[in-house]
Amino acid sequence: MMPPRLPPDAPPEPPPIILPDIEPDSPLDPNYDPDEDSPRMPPPTPDQPWRDPPPAATHTGPSLKKLKITETDGPK
Repeated sequence: MMPPRLPPDAPPEPPPIILPDIEPDSPLDPNYDPDEDSPRMPPPTPDQPWRDPPPAATHTGPSLKKLKITETDGPK
């Protein structure tokens, strides 16, 4: 015996609603994956695409250690 046929103008059945799993998995669950709930590692940083800047310029004037303060002809 054939099952009854739906009339041609009947709306199609809606697809099933699938809810995401929002509860954390239990370690007692046989399909438990501890890495699934762990935070993701950030992607590795690429190699530095620029050159390092030159070292800071050194003082080219006379060194303060070499300067001697001499007495000037002042009031005596």
